[in-house]
Amino acid sequence: MATMRFWLSFGYRLLAGIITGVVLWAQFDSLGLNAWRLLETWILFCATLYFLFSAVISWFRRKQPFPQAAFCPLWQGVILVSGICLAILWLFCQANQLVWLGTSTAIIYISAFLTPALIVVDWLFFSKKGGWSWSYPFYWLGIIISYCCIVLLTASTFSGREDWVYPYFMLNYPATGFDLLFWWTLLISVIVLLVGYVFMLLDYIASGQVRQHIVLPKIKTIIIEEPVAEKPEIDVTDKIKPTAHKSPKATTLSKPKPNRKKPQMDIVKPVEGLKDRKSAQNLHRNSKSKADIIADIRLRVSGPSSKKVTSAPRRSQSRSNNAKTTKKS
Repeated sequence: MATMRFWLSFGYRLLAGIITGVVLWAQFDSLGLNAWRLLETWILFCATLYFLFSAVISWFRRKQPFPQAAFCPLWQGVILVSGICLAILWLFCQANQLVWLGTSTAIIYISAFLTPALIVVDWLFFSKKGGWSWSYPFYWLGIIISYCCIVLLTASTFSGREDWVYPYFMLNYPATGFDLLFWWTLLISVIVLLVGYVFMLLDYIASGQVRQHIVLPKIKTIIIEEPVAEKPEIDVTDKIKPTAHKSPKATTLSKPKPNRKKPQMDIVKPVEGLKDRKSAQNLHRNSKSKADIIADIRLRVSGPSSKKVTSAPRRSQSRSNNAKTTKKS
């Protein structure tokens, strides 16, 4: 895309420079040296140099990213404003049927209408916006003021035709007076400044710098949150209700259910008070019940002062035998 834009800008500026150069050559070819006393000759000369120099410089800047800056923004504005002022002056002369010096109407159309249009297209599509300064319209008065001064200063030394001494009626101060020359000069200066600042404002807007100075109102967003329904605090005392005193029922002693699980004799568990592992194994290996084993352990740990544990009369003999074996161990 950048390559395509480069070739478009290069081709356009080169073509515009060739067109204005050919018209400038035709102007001098038909009028000779008298052509330099016309304002359109000055405009064509400036436009030809601008377009050709812009084409050459854009060729050397072809590797830079677009949009590129204009070759000379001040020079670009001079051609634009002076061409528009020349078109306004030509229209005024045609409306009042005043004599306009020149070669042909085609050259006037090109210099007064086509040349400013070529500059406007170059400014719109192939130039970077924001390159014009706010003081440029006063500088753009330079080409018109310098032209008027040169024509007036060389009027006494000009040896050509009498009608070419003052090519425009407002410059003929010996016939019209200085006051008319002053008012026309002031009017042209106001038109140049007005047209210049209009294009300056358009260039400033197109550059996007206006957004930096525009302060938009801040819009505040208010978020309305609905109040959360609070859960009622639950009183703990409400849940705990006093229960009516019930008289204790008579409980009947029930026989303990026999343990149907077989004791695992292979696993030897540590027993409190028995430090000897072998004595614990002997206790487990005897054919005693679980209650008898526990009674023997308590008897060994607590000593003779503990309560005597009674057992069934049929197992008294076996308990005494077991006690003797534990003492021996």
